[in-house]
Amino acid sequence: MSHATTLRLGAAIVFVGIAVQFVTALLHLSPFVAAAGWLVAGGGMGLVFPRISTLVLSRSTPADQGFNSAAMTIADSTTSATAIAIAGLIFVAFGAATGGGFVAALAFTAVLALAAVPVALRVRED
Repeated sequence: MSHATTLRLGAAIVFVGIAVQFVTALLHLSPFVAAAGWLVAGGGMGLVFPRISTLVLSRSTPADQGFNSAAMTIADSTTSATAIAIAGLIFVAFGAATGGGFVAALAFTAVLALAAVPVALRVRED
């Protein structure tokens, strides 16, 4: 598969997996449903992450590969840390003890996963 197709498919799969987590928390479904959702989301991540690195490096000039690789690492780290912090704040604000925090935090995460889909659609075919 091309990089663009893989990124599009992976982003959609991640969203589906996270949506399963949201629905599981909302409806108090079986832990087996949650495990299946994490399996799906992990599969999507496994498709996307290696391709992003490969795509960035293949489209960089040899002189820019180090800079672009470092920029990608910094963006990944800071974005992940920021999203985790915001999800934690949402979790506490919506009731960590009542279970509403899980639903709210997973809703936030589902929105982030959904936002990745149109971004993936912008990737040009190889």
